[in-house]
Amino acid sequence: MNNQSVFSKVILSADAVDNKAYKHVLALYEEEIVYIGDCCVRFDKFRYFKTWLKDAAITMNFSSKKNEGYYHAILKNSPFVDRISSMQWEEIDFRLFDAVICIMQNEQPFIDFLNSKYQQQVLNDEMKLDVYVVQESESVKDHVDLFKPGELFITNEEQQWANNWLIENGYQQGESLFVMVDSSSSKKKLVDTVVYFELIKHLLNRPNTRLLVFDENNMGKQEFYQQWVGEDQIGRIIFSKGRSLRDNLCLIGSSYTKMVFGPCTGVMHCASGIYNNYVNNGLPPDKVPVLITYTGVYPVEGQSANRWWGNCPLINCIMLKRINGRKVLLQLHDLTPEEKGIKDTLVCSEYTAGMLIDYVNEKLEPAKEQAGAPVFIHAKKVLVLFEEDLLLLGDTCIMLDKLRYLKEYLNQASIAVNFKTARNQRFYEALLQNNPHIDEVFSGAWQNLPPNDFDLLICVAFEENKLQARLQEWFNDRQTHVPVYSISELLLKPTGTEVRVYPVLDGLAKYLHRPRPGELYISAEEQQWADDWLASKGLQKEEELFIIIDSAAVKNKLLNYNVYFELLKGLLDGGRRKVLIFDERRQGKRHLYKGWLGEERMSKMIFSEGLSLREDLCLLGSSHTRLVLGPCTGLMHCASRIFNYYKSKGLNNSSIPLLVVYTGMSGDENYDIRSYWGSSPLVNCLLLKHADSEKKLHLLGKLPEGESITGSLLPCSEYTADMLLGFINNRFTDNRQHTLKRIVEHTQAVDIRNRRNILILYEERSTMLGDSCIKSDKFRHFRSYLNSAAIHLNFTNKQNQKYYEGLLKNNPYLDSVTALQWDDIVFDDFDAVICITYNEDRLLEFLHNKYGDRIANGQMKLPVYSMSGHILRAEEGSSYIFPENTGLSDYMKVPRLGELYISKEEQQWANSWLEANGMKKHEKLVIMIDSSAVRSKLLNIDVYFDILKYILEMDDIKVLIFDEQNIGKQNFYSEWLSSEAMGKLIFSKGLSLRQDLCLIGSGYTSFMFGPCTGLMHCASSIFNNYVSSGMDAAKIPPLVVYTGWYGKDRYDVHVWWEKTPLVSCLLLKERNNKKGIVVLADLSDEEKKMKDSLPCKEYTADMLIRFIAGKYTVRTKQLTA
Repeated sequence: MNNQSVFSKVILSADAVDNKAYKHVLALYEEEIVYIGDCCVRFDKFRYFKTWLKDAAITMNFSSKKNEGYYHAILKNSPFVDRISSMQWEEIDFRLFDAVICIMQNEQPFIDFLNSKYQQQVLNDEMKLDVYVVQESESVKDHVDLFKPGELFITNEEQQWANNWLIENGYQQGESLFVMVDSSSSKKKLVDTVVYFELIKHLLNRPNTRLLVFDENNMGKQEFYQQWVGEDQIGRIIFSKGRSLRDNLCLIGSSYTKMVFGPCTGVMHCASGIYNNYVNNGLPPDKVPVLITYTGVYPVEGQSANRWWGNCPLINCIMLKRINGRKVLLQLHDLTPEEKGIKDTLVCSEYTAGMLIDYVNEKLEPAKEQAGAPVFIHAKKVLVLFEEDLLLLGDTCIMLDKLRYLKEYLNQASIAVNFKTARNQRFYEALLQNNPHIDEVFSGAWQNLPPNDFDLLICVAFEENKLQARLQEWFNDRQTHVPVYSISELLLKPTGTEVRVYPVLDGLAKYLHRPRPGELYISAEEQQWADDWLASKGLQKEEELFIIIDSAAVKNKLLNYNVYFELLKGLLDGGRRKVLIFDERRQGKRHLYKGWLGEERMSKMIFSEGLSLREDLCLLGSSHTRLVLGPCTGLMHCASRIFNYYKSKGLNNSSIPLLVVYTGMSGDENYDIRSYWGSSPLVNCLLLKHADSEKKLHLLGKLPEGESITGSLLPCSEYTADMLLGFINNRFTDNRQHTLKRIVEHTQAVDIRNRRNILILYEERSTMLGDSCIKSDKFRHFRSYLNSAAIHLNFTNKQNQKYYEGLLKNNPYLDSVTALQWDDIVFDDFDAVICITYNEDRLLEFLHNKYGDRIANGQMKLPVYSMSGHILRAEEGSSYIFPENTGLSDYMKVPRLGELYISKEEQQWANSWLEANGMKKHEKLVIMIDSSAVRSKLLNIDVYFDILKYILEMDDIKVLIFDEQNIGKQNFYSEWLSSEAMGKLIFSKGLSLRQDLCLIGSGYTSFMFGPCTGLMHCASSIFNNYVSSGMDAAKIPPLVVYTGWYGKDRYDVHVWWEKTPLVSCLLLKERNNKKGIVVLADLSDEEKKMKDSLPCKEYTADMLIRFIAGKYTVRTKQLTA
């Protein structure tokens, strides 16, 4: 057979096929596309084939079946493709086609294939097949518009199906459907989760709105969303669960869709194509939904938002850029061609909720364009002149909340606030301390400031005309002028006598009309101060703190005296608690209370006498606070804001105290309870109303939206102590004990070994790596005892997150590790809970508050087992209340070797990292641990460096030093060592704990030496796992731990190191007036328990060098035993 090819390839163009009368054409698409966006953009080019080939029937064949669903979803109904197939070349009968179009990187293998299979048939004139290749050339550009907007084809029948499906799943006629795209191929393309859900909540607050979220893989998004939006709002979101990509595209193209919002991802490209096609088929452009794509940094060279979205006319493509030091949201189509090419876009995590909400609002409700951009848009430094003296703490608290929106609205401009010197200056100083939204607070004569230091002045005053005269004089004196705007009407209550002269900062109103819960910023240091202060006044760790507010600006907001003190007595008699009373002005409250309560109850009272307002606010926010009770007054507003802030920083709902405000008819017709407490989600606002001739307590948040409050509202003097005690106790002791009883019954009624999905709640307080290593290793034994149940571990101590991430990665005995707050966990997903926590009362309180009703009526039968006492070190005040499982407890007591799991890929990474940092293939690695949690565990520094110098004298050795915090160890070591010795050191600077663990487990590691510290425990566990996985124990590097007497009676070396067979644990003891090293494993059981070890500072370099030399023969080219 002739080896010369009978098939030749021609570049596809309109001219090349102009005179061809093809009937059947095959297009071979050979690229494996993994992204929907790429499919959508590239497949749109297929339309040119049909244009050029006129009446030919075109079959598209994709040899890769990996994402076959994408191909069918995007190309279905395309008038440019007649058939889609997914076959290998050998399966295709090429004799059925007149021509082949090759869309592949290298056509030659295909030409060779055709030649080998069909050459003879071509030579015999039994077959004719033209072969075309596709490439972008000038001839192509001459004949086609490569930048014509793409199209995706949804039929009328598919759109009708989508409409019907939406109605069946909760959509109601007249609603606006907003499609929210919440996923992408890369997390970096997404806005922060908190920002996203702020936008979701805002959209849900719009009337007649329904959201659609795709859950194509049916991964439980509905439950996840419910944790963010709550049960009340989740019903307004439709979830498309497990539907195909094509079905979801049809839903995007429904008649009800009013917005599609999402990141730079494939579904947004599909949305663009769908509505491009609708417009081409007659849909008026003003009927097209709002299509918004937010973009960020593109990591791939040459890619930009313009590359992906420049030819998508219906897409509102937005991005963030930094202009004059401020983050500014821009639209792609507003940029010049030069600006579109500049790679200065910010990452998506820089978007704020306010930015996105404002942009979405503008697109959904377009406002008339104002002539010229307002001057404040470019302000970088702003001065707020607050000219009013607010006399009430609550009003001041609410008003100052609104100032925090300024910074967001003014694109992170620097905000300074000036208050005139006033008797309530203490309010401002207390409320604005640590406020991240205000850069500077001062009071007094602002006229002494240079006005040209500011780009913008904002005034807050009832009579702006008086301020205007003083400002004009200020400007004249300094021969300058600064723009002045007003937010007076936005912050101050109208009086009827106000005078406005300055233009209003209109845009700020949009922020104020969608208020978020107010926040007051107590730092961790301030909370610690409060805890310490309370401890100094007698509050014990296990005691609860109840804070009672006993004063208000007007007397009719308070309870009757006798009712108040009966209530107080009931609270004091109810359990292990103390009550805190504020006496800021030293009015002698202690003496007054003693007359009502008597000596015994007074022993449970704490009085804050003469502390500042700020200090009292810190006490409100103490970690011991379990109840804050008071009238409608400023301190209650402050308490609400303090715990709103704590919650935003991750505080578990079960740790938030019960906040109770009692309100009543005040006689002030302008007093609106909803305006004060309607947006305080953590506050239980009580009202006392007449109902059926009885006085009944009501919660503001439970009243129907339109129900009048004032009609049957009773004054505060009508409350009784029993009413309030009943409400409070209902949320504390009695029902909680009933909940515990039911949980115990459910737990005792089941066999834990038959549970299939088990949640471990781990609440360790220790911040020591060694403790974490040893305790976390015990989790693996749960699976073997529980018959291979799925084990899910959750921890909430973020302080130890780096430990858990480092220690638990690759653990085959855990199915998931999460760091969720309890309130964010869907407990219904689990068959049983194992709790490991110091205070199980807190877990009971949480379960009671969230699931108490369901547990009581048997709808939730969740077994809860305690393993706290077996894993945690006992502490004073620990509370273990849930039942133990004896079998599991006994199983956990059996000592086993710890293991830590380094994968082969991680070990290879470690080897490569070491080589990149100077390690040679023939060299051995010595790891020296030079730090510990306590100084007494370490050698004297000269001893340490003498040993290190000794090791560095060996041939073919490198020594690894960990510098995780990157504190400059290399410079420190250079003071002790010669430059030649320094050349044999490798410093691991700033790597994560996990990466350092991988380096310990490297293939180069031949010796490790260190004190009794966490990394040595980790090393033991790593090599235990290597041995259990088949590694010859003789090849395990020697691990040497030196220990000593640390001044702790309960510290037992043998407890820590007896069950570590790969570790040589050294102790220094004095026998017959001679100090010497002994190995723990060589001692008798009695000797191991003796407390006669010498401290580590007594070790000498000679002792340790002799031990190392004698035990491991280190003066060889290898460290070998």
